[in-house]
Amino acid sequence: MGQRFRFDPEAERQVYEVSNLKGVSSVIAFPNIRIAKSGLAGVAIESDRIYPGLVGEDVGCGMSLFMLDLQARKVDSQLFLSRMRKLREPWIADASRMMEEAGLPAELHRAALGTLGGGDHFCEIQSFGTAADGWSLPTLPRDTAYLLVHSGSRSLGATIASLARHPSPDGLEPGSDDEVSYLAIHDVAVRWASINRKAIALRVASLMGVELHLACDVPHNLVERREGKWLHRKGTARAEGGVVPVAGFRNSPSYLVTPSARIGDFGHSLPPSAASRYQTVDQLDSGQDGKGHLELTGGAGSSVAEIQRFDVATPLASFRPLATFKEYAAQR
Repeated sequence: MGQRFRFDPEAERQVYEVSNLKGVSSVIAFPNIRIAKSGLAGVAIESDRIYPGLVGEDVGCGMSLFMLDLQARKVDSQLFLSRMRKLREPWIADASRMMEEAGLPAELHRAALGTLGGGDHFCEIQSFGTAADGWSLPTLPRDTAYLLVHSGSRSLGATIASLARHPSPDGLEPGSDDEVSYLAIHDVAVRWASINRKAIALRVASLMGVELHLACDVPHNLVERREGKWLHRKGTARAEGGVVPVAGFRNSPSYLVTPSARIGDFGHSLPPSAASRYQTVDQLDSGQDGKGHLELTGGAGSSVAEIQRFDVATPLASFRPLATFKEYAAQR
């Protein structure tokens, strides 16, 4: 049992509430746990059935990190921000091949493709900060500018969420037509959201007159089958190996981390963003009767400091923000 730290009372209430849902076997809360617009976020939840509400409306939301063929020292932040205003306009490029390669209809939600959306979504141009001792990756050069894109499935996800609303409080019955239908449209949204982040990055590169290369693409709102259970992630990044971006905020650095061998104990998930003001890491395990007990195993500090302290992941490098663009506000 770890020392008890401040925990958002409403988030704590919802953690217990979710733990008592039928079929839920564990709830893991990360340092970025919070109450979002559509419910509890910053959690990974295992269950024997799917609860669409635990994924929320922005199905497939995630972050992608790109390398730009541009030296960081040559980035003009004000020019970047002025050109990014074009992202508020529809993307007129031919995206049919990109959609086709993903197995999606060329015109699916076409008007929203290549747009950020509101809320916490952003695109940020960054410079390489520092690297962990002994870590070197030739594919991530230190003098290069990087682009971090955070976006999701736009109103497509909201449409899916409305279609998936179910009158039963017990989730989707395993093997039912409702489950099959939800998974089909859910998977489409996850793929579309990934393509949308790529489309945004392509627009940025075109506006800046540079080429780009994908470093990683990691969703953090989805449900998937894992070890005989349905793993729901909302505001928690899929950590299946490789690297995972952890975004900062308010001009603070972002990080690239790699999961440790213990990642399975934490739902193969990591926090994709900075810690909430309550800054805790907890794990809740339910017994067979579905009644869980909350074991607080974390303390104060940023998301990266917490996951490193508990040997969940290792930070590899930091990235400094040069300019951040959001749909309704641009800040430096």
